[in-house]
Amino acid sequence: MPMLARKALWIVGIAACAILLVVLVFDWNWLRPSLNQYVTQKTHRTFSSSDLQVRLGWAPTIRLKDVQFANPPWARGALMAKIGQLEFSVSLRDLFDGKVLVPRVALTDADFHFEQLADHRRNWIISDPSDTSPSRFRISSLSVTRGHLEYVDHGIPMSLRIAVSTFDSAARAKASDAGAPPVNKW
Repeated sequence: MPMLARKALWIVGIAACAILLVVLVFDWNWLRPSLNQYVTQKTHRTFSSSDLQVRLGWAPTIRLKDVQFANPPWARGALMAKIGQLEFSVSLRDLFDGKVLVPRVALTDADFHFEQLADHRRNWIISDPSDTSPSRFRISSLSVTRGHLEYVDHGIPMSLRIAVSTFDSAARAKASDAGAPPVNKW
């Protein structure tokens, strides 16, 4: 084997070992502060999380813990969302088509506060409110464990609170019984 080919083989072998070593010891939490800062800057609202895990594949799965997302300054309360654990996958194939398809979202210990003012400002709208183009964002499946949603509309006026758990068999039985009394857990 010529000397040049042997050197190239050594370089390829060393590069492959280095990549394997990085993959084995890489901690996704090294990227978490940058992710938190990026979302905060893009949305002009404070975003934080305490743990980031990623499972790679054709539809990578991302898991964040202790997620907090702030309200805009005009909304009531400091947080729009507080989630104990957020896990979701993203279809890489659809990203190449300019779409964002999230095949699965799982929320645990999630509290959401959605609010609309009389002038139709809504705290869940993050992009420019005048943008009326169709969304390229789709979620296929959503599951919630121990979730709460509060919706306040100041224009009507109306306030609504919902407690939800997607897979709670006791709650499912009560939901199908029209005569069951409401359960107030707040």
